[in-house]
Amino acid sequence: MSFLTLQYGQCGNQVGESLYSTIFEDIKNDETSYFNKSLTKWFNVLPNNNYEARSILIDTETKVINDRKETPYAFKNIIAGSFGGGANNWAFGYNVHSHIIKDLMIDKVRLEVEKCDYMLSFLNILSSSGGTGSGVGSRVIEELRDEYPNKLIVNAIVLPYLNGEIVTQNYNTILSLTKLHELSDVEILFENEQIHELCVERVYDSLNFSDLNKLIAFQLASIFQPIGNENNAIFLSHCTSHPLFKYLQIKSSYYNSKHPKFESNQCWRALLNSTTRQTNYGKKLRSNSSVRIQEKNITSLVITRGEDEPDPNDFKALRDPSCYVNWMPTNNWFSYHEMRKICGNNRNITIATNGNSICHYLNSIIEDAWMLFTKKAYLHHYQKFNVGDPEFREAFQLIENVLAGYKHL
Repeated sequence: MSFLTLQYGQCGNQVGESLYSTIFEDIKNDETSYFNKSLTKWFNVLPNNNYEARSILIDTETKVINDRKETPYAFKNIIAGSFGGGANNWAFGYNVHSHIIKDLMIDKVRLEVEKCDYMLSFLNILSSSGGTGSGVGSRVIEELRDEYPNKLIVNAIVLPYLNGEIVTQNYNTILSLTKLHELSDVEILFENEQIHELCVERVYDSLNFSDLNKLIAFQLASIFQPIGNENNAIFLSHCTSHPLFKYLQIKSSYYNSKHPKFESNQCWRALLNSTTRQTNYGKKLRSNSSVRIQEKNITSLVITRGEDEPDPNDFKALRDPSCYVNWMPTNNWFSYHEMRKICGNNRNITIATNGNSICHYLNSIIEDAWMLFTKKAYLHHYQKFNVGDPEFREAFQLIENVLAGYKHL
């Protein structure tokens, strides 16, 4: 199985570059079958034995793409120009900028699909808060769904800080999540608030956006790097098989910290405890939220990596039936183990959950966006590009239906 990765806007391209750097660091000194599986999943191997990332970089400005670091592999598929930014406006990106690049993007996707014997999945990396990632990304993914109705579409969506710098970020997030919900098979949500809190605790030096990007990239790599002969994207889609509940959140042990050797050598049970404690991040958000729920999961996926396989009893708490809904027709809990270490770490745990812990964040986004909408704040910026009152009301209705479904798990 292979991925074609599409990276949108400043955030998507920075996270995407960190993801490919993480993958290359993981496999560069490997001589096992794991190397070949990872290489064919993420890279094209050229006749001169050079590597080319199987990725398309999409932006309406050239700054971030021009600032790419020197790497042992190349990013060849670049769609960028001095079209001006997305004006932090979903409608502008969706209805204007996307039409400039749409045909070129489809041509590049077709060429990549033709190179790959068994390309199964698209991985889209974008931010929901600005104009390019959210608006252009939504329109491009719509084209992908039309062109490849049977391919798996996985989106990694970076959600904004609740008190961000973009006044229209909640409008853009509502419109993005609404559009992508109907188009996608799996949506992995990264809350900037929680990612930041985790980095503050664990990163040794002063924190910057690069640290956040590295953490997101590591979590994606820990999900999608090879696991035996398993098809990662397919078993991930089992967690989002219900048409209403498509949101996954990821927690993983991460060693870019003050005591990497100690943490990498922790026993499985201790490592699991430190990983599950990541649910405590965002506690302030939950305490301030108007949503009061008993946290429930639809499904959980646990991936462990290391030379020794964990004892099933170490994960007994994760299999507790009281943590899950009772209407799933099959098992709520999946686990997979890969004997090879990832990025040199002796043991690693990654947990992907589809549950209602996302409700607090979604509710805050909806409330803030609705407050602006009722006052008709900034709506004229969207109306100029054919997104008006009916489109906003439809978006609010759909995202509120999703939120209501998660609340009543």
